Amino acid sequence: MSKWNLQKDIYLVAYHEIGADFVAQHDLGFKTKGAGEKRVKELKRTGVWEKIEAYLAAQTVMQSWHTLTFSRHEEAREIALNELETRNLPVPEWLKEQLEKAA
Repeated sequence: MSKWNLQKDIYLVAYHEIGADFVAQHDLGFKTKGAGEKRVKELKRTGVWEKIEAYLAAQTVMQSWHTLTFSRHEEAREIALNELETRNLPVPEWLKEQLEKAA
């Protein structure tokens, strides 16, 4: 029987749009019907959902920044800032410093 852990929670948040119960059963190995939706409610109730979303957004920002930094500064900045703005997240200090250096 599967148990929830941080890795599975992150996967659930990242792919919940497919359907939380589908992801829980088919990708994460849960046999209990409704396990995904129940976990989504728990994560949102405790505030963990938002923290995982912020983590995933930060990963996207860092990946786009590192991928594009050396060749296309403007595009990297735009992708990073758009991702943060879309999720209503503040610009991290390390990114502010990088943006100032690149300007």
